[in-house]
This record gives sequence, C-alpha cells and structure tokens, in this order.
Amino acid sequence: MEEGRDLAALKRQVDEQLHADVQRYQSINNSLEKSREVTKKMVNILGGFHERLTELEEVIRPVHIETITLTRARDNIRQTLALFSQIEQHHEVSTAVEPILTQSPALQLETYLKALETVKTALEYFEEHNPGHPEKQILTRLQNTGHDFLEREFFQVLERHSFAVDVDELLALPNETIAGVPVLSQDVLDTLRRIANWLAAAERTREITKSYAKVRSGVVTATLASVIDHQSAPKEAKAPRMSMFVTATPKGAGGLKRQTSVGRKTTVRGVSSTSLDEKSALDTDTENRPGAYTKNSHPFITYTRVLLRLLRREALLAAHVVRGDLVAGVLRSVLGPVMDAYISQGELLLAGITKRILVQQYFTCICIFDMIAYMSSKRAEFEKMIMYLDGHDCADRFTKLLYSFADLAKRVLTDFTADVASESGRKLPVDGTVHETTTTALSFVSHVFEYAEVVGNVLLTKRDGILNLETTPESTRATAKWIASVLDALDAHLTKTARLYEQPALSCIFMLNNFDYILRFLGTASFKETLFGQDTQMESYLKDAMANYRQEYLDITWRHVKEVLVIEDYHEGNITKKEKETIKERYSAFNDEFDRIIAEQQAFSVPSEGLRKSLRADNANLLMPLFKRFDMHYRHSGFTTKNPQKYLRFTPDEVQEKLENIFEAVV
Repeated sequence: MEEGRDLAALKRQVDEQLHADVQRYQSINNSLEKSREVTKKMVNILGGFHERLTELEEVIRPVHIETITLTRARDNIRQTLALFSQIEQHHEVSTAVEPILTQSPALQLETYLKALETVKTALEYFEEHNPGHPEKQILTRLQNTGHDFLEREFFQVLERHSFAVDVDELLALPNETIAGVPVLSQDVLDTLRRIANWLAAAERTREITKSYAKVRSGVVTATLASVIDHQSAPKEAKAPRMSMFVTATPKGAGGLKRQTSVGRKTTVRGVSSTSLDEKSALDTDTENRPGAYTKNSHPFITYTRVLLRLLRREALLAAHVVRGDLVAGVLRSVLGPVMDAYISQGELLLAGITKRILVQQYFTCICIFDMIAYMSSKRAEFEKMIMYLDGHDCADRFTKLLYSFADLAKRVLTDFTADVASESGRKLPVDGTVHETTTTALSFVSHVFEYAEVVGNVLLTKRDGILNLETTPESTRATAKWIASVLDALDAHLTKTARLYEQPALSCIFMLNNFDYILRFLGTASFKETLFGQDTQMESYLKDAMANYRQEYLDITWRHVKEVLVIEDYHEGNITKKEKETIKERYSAFNDEFDRIIAEQQAFSVPSEGLRKSLRADNANLLMPLFKRFDMHYRHSGFTTKNPQKYLRFTPDEVQEKLENIFEAVV
C-alpha cells in the first residue's frame, strides 16, 4: 500500500518538472526568433552606413591631401621666418650688448654674464655660417672687453675682501678648527667662483692665476711680514755677549782666538758664504749662556707655523674659488714668492748660526736642533707644500735648506767637541772646584740632549734625506758616541789643566771634583739609559779614574806624615836622650806638616757634599789609626817634661775635628 503511494507521488513530481522545462524551452525559442529579426534589421542599417561612408571618403580624400600640403608649407615658412629672425638678432647682438660689456660688471654680474653668453652664441653662429662677416670682429672685440672687465672685477673683489691675518689669532686656533674658519664670506666666494669658472671656460686661466696669485701671495707675505716686524721691534739694550769659551780680557792683553778656525771656510751646504755679513730678521739675539733659549721659542719656528697654517687656509680658499684642475697651478703661483722669501730667511738664519759657530757661541746655536725637530714633526705638511711647488725652483731650494739645517747641526756638534778639547782660555779655579768648562760643556750637552732624536740622526746622515727622526738603536748609539766624545775631550782638557796646579794635592781635588760632577750629571735616568746603556766602559772608566785620583790624593797628602808616624822600640822607663830627641822631632814634624795640610786644604773646595764627606772619611781612615797608635805609644813615654804642650799639641779627637773642617772654601 505504502509503496504505491510513493510511486504516485514521484510520478507527479516528474510530470511537473517536465512541464516546467517545456515552458522554459518555448520561452527561449521565442527569444531566439526575436533576436534573429533584430540582427537582420541591424545588418541592413550597417550596410547603409557603409555605402554612405564610402561615398564620403571619395569626396574628402582630395581635401585632406591638399590640407597636408598647405600645413607643410606653413611650417616651412615659419621656420624660414624664425631663421631670418635669428640671423637678424645675431647681427644686432653687438649693438644690444655693447652698453653692458663696456662697463664694470660690479653691480650687474648676472646681466653681464648673460650678455657674454649671448655674444658667445652669436660668435659660434658666425664661425659656423659666415666666418668672414665684419660683425664677427666686432663681437670678438666686445667679448675680449667683457673678459677684461671680468678679470678686473675678479681682482678687485678678491683684493677688496683680502686682509692680512692677525698672527696671534691664527696661532691661537686649534689645528682641527682652522679648516672651519672661513677666509671669505659665502657671497664673495660665490661671486669669485662664478667669475673664475666663466673665465676658465673662456680659456683665460693664466689671467685668473696671475690675479689670484698677486692678491693672495700679498696677503700671505704681509701676514708673514708681521712676524718679522714683531721680531725686529726695538728691544732694551742688552749687555755684550761673550763666547762660551772666550773670557773677557783687559784691553791690550789680547783675547783667546780659536786656532782651529783660522782659514776655515764658512760655507754651509746650500748657503752662500757671502751672506754671512747679512742678518735675518728672524735671527734672535739669544745670549750665549745655558738656559737662554727656550724650546719652540725661535721666531723661525713661529714663522714656519704661521706659514703652514696660511698654506692650509690658501688651499681651502683656492678649492672654493677656482676649478679643481686649476687649484695646484694657482697655489704654485701663490706660494712661489712666499717660499722664496721663506727660504731666503732660512738661508740668512743658517749663515748667522754659522757665524756664531766660528766665534764659539754654541748656546745660541741650540735653536738649530729645535728647528729640525719642528720641521720633522711637520714633514707631511712640508711634503704637501713641495707637491704644490712641483716645477718651481724653490722646491729644490727648500730641500737644500733642510739638508743645510742638518749639516749645520752636525757641525755644531763636531766643532763643539773639538773646541772642548782645545779650549785653554778659562781661568784656573784656585780652590780646585769644578772647572767652568766642565759645567758649561755638560750644560750644553744637557740642552742638546733634549733633542736626542735629532742629534743621533743628523750624526748618522751621510747623504740627503734628513727629517726621518725616529729613534732607532743606531741613532741612540750615535748620540751616546757623541756624548762620549765630548767627555773624552773634556777629560783631555781637564787632565791638561790639572797639570797647571803647583800643588799636586789640589790637582787631584780638581780632577775629583770634575769627575764627580760628570758622574752625577750623567747619572740621571735619561742619560744613564742612553749613555751607560750603550757604553758600560765609560761609567767604569770614570769610577776607576776617580778611585785612582782619590788614592793619589791620599798618597800625596799624607806621604810625609806616614813617614813621621813610625813607631820604634825603646826601653820603657829608660829612654835615652837620643831617643827623646827623635820623638820630639817626629812630634814637631807631624805638628808642622799637619798644620800645613789643614791650612792648605781648608782653602780647597769640594762642592759635592757626598764627595766631601767621603774624602774626609778617607783622610780620617788613613790618618787616625796611625796617629792614635803613634800618640798612644809616645804620649806618656816621658820624652818631654819641661815643655809638653810644644810637642803634644793635638789629641786624636782634635785631629779628627781638624779633618772635619777641610774643604770649606766657598765656591
């Protein structure tokens, strides 16, 4: 039953779906018929349009062809008219720009440059199309006139805004800030750069360089001249200066002359001897005494510092004003005359120092080492300067100047050593104290040793190429060798001088004082490391020499006393008259000799407290045991009863006290 009902329901559903599909088909079919009818009508309409367009094309084509022809003709006419207009303008350029280009561009630079651009364009036209036209000559003349005015304006603007620099302000600037301080204002730089670029494009670089160099070299020269003027300012009168080795002598007595200097040539390599009579304004009147020169204080160093700082400023300014490829040439023109003046000052300075070497004023020559040290520290900047001067003759002169500085420094060292050995004009110290030659020589060595890296390298220099002043084992050995040569010369001089004393003991004291002074002087850390570290024999030699002189002094001083203080056997309680006389003679001899020694050596001077104490101790250690033994043996022997105070003048304590009072002379 139920299955029949389900089949009936399914049949009804299928019939209903079939009926709906039939209706939808009929609807689609009706729509398709209508679409066919519409398509047929559109085909008929479009066919009519095609026929009409074909007819219109046949009518319009001739008109279109004629229009194209007329448009082309119109464009040709316009181009021809424009060309005629341009040609007419080129012919009228000279008339239009002449009022502009025949006046200064000071207040109309923009207009002036546009006028020159117009002239340039017109000249290019005539050069291409009509080179022989008279208008070209007129334009060329106007262009040259314009360029001349631009050059003049460039010079005047640069000159108007360029001033000598205040040296104190320039030196006060930290190195890192120099590049940040503008030389000229930005507006002025822009104006100069525009003019310079235009003239460079017009191939007027020679004129730019000439104008620029004239103004800026004048500024640099004026600034450097202020350094010279400051040094040349009047100073208070100073006392006459004496040579290191020449002492004042009475009129008519004759002065010490250095025999080794007779006939010696005064030429320093690269410096003419004829300049010795001239004097650099930068050559200081430093007194010939220790400590008269302060490191980095020489005016030539200040002059060089200012020059190098000005170089940096000029390099920066040139880079802002002229085209990059012109900077080197411009700087060469600026620095050429400046470096000529600088080198001339250096040559005169070297000549002055050479002259002072000849008169043995060595302390005034210490500045040469300072200058070499400074120039070495600025080596990179100097090399840059020389690079700018490539092709200029002052580049070679500058190099020779540096070599001459090294040669002269080497000569100062060698001549000083020779003069220490040959010096004979100093007054002999009557009390045997340290000789003035010793103190002066070692003071000179001390001052020169401040530039040890310079000393070692200039002594090693055998060919061109100084300024490489790095401390090396070789340079340290060379410095030590020079100091050793000075000490050898001083030893020879002192030995010769010591022979002039009439008192042998004083001669020994003199040598002990001087050798002790040398040892203490060289015992400082820096000298000890440099000198004794290279030559251990020197220290032992000095100490051995002192030991020998000490022993010689003791032998000379107490030789007769030791002969007197001899103990002989005697019969106690039964001294013969002859024995009594012998004892009396020995006491008297001791008293007289001891009085003489004390009186004599109280006038001796031993400035060193350590040496003075040790010599007093040596005297006591040698004499006191002998005297105590002698006195204890004979004092109560009964050799004298009538006048004991005549013979027993000193007790051991009194002898000890007397020995403590020798070497009391005031230096």
